[in-house]
Amino acid sequence: MADRFVHIINDRNHKTIDKDQIIIALTGGIGSGKSTALQAFAELGWRCLSADQICHDLYRDNQDLICRLQERWDEKIFSAKGVIDRKVIAGIIFNNPEELKWLNGILHPMIRAAAERQFAAEPEEDFVFEIPLLYECGWEQHYDAVICVWAEEEITKQRLLKRGLSSNEIELRMKNQLNPDRKLERADFALINNGSANDLYAQCAMLVKQLKETLWKKKI
Repeated sequence: MADRFVHIINDRNHKTIDKDQIIIALTGGIGSGKSTALQAFAELGWRCLSADQICHDLYRDNQDLICRLQERWDEKIFSAKGVIDRKVIAGIIFNNPEELKWLNGILHPMIRAAAERQFAAEPEEDFVFEIPLLYECGWEQHYDAVICVWAEEEITKQRLLKRGLSSNEIELRMKNQLNPDRKLERADFALINNGSANDLYAQCAMLVKQLKETLWKKKI
């Protein structure tokens, strides 16, 4: 399966990056295997960051965000334990484009700012930053390269069903994201994830080796 590693050739693939810190964006459609790939990059020595995890942290800790959500949607967004219930929020935003737009307008700048603080705090580290909505946010120009994880639609649906999402929930989430094929076309590199986690890891290892050998020169 590792031999199905895909190059997406864009102009910047032919340029050597000469800088102290490399930050690569990792994206892909829902159910493609982004989190599995991120874990592989972590095991291969990269510092890894997840936009979804930052979002979780904001829901838990950012009192300004919590107050704004409460003002907008009342007490129904809280679980019995008094914390933000993401499933309730998902039910609101994926059925109402205006509510989704409103929430993204608040969350996305917070997520990016939190990531930038993390990058600045560890300038000696190279990062892979998992951003599911990279292209939807228009953030791709901020990173040195983009990796897209892609899988066939039926495979992604089966994975999501096993996670407990209903067919309707899957369709709503897919409808609110850029088509995975378009993400694949726009990325610098791609990982094809129709197989096992071991197959994906092998592709990640191959990509890391190639990036370090051919894409950039690290300052010493």
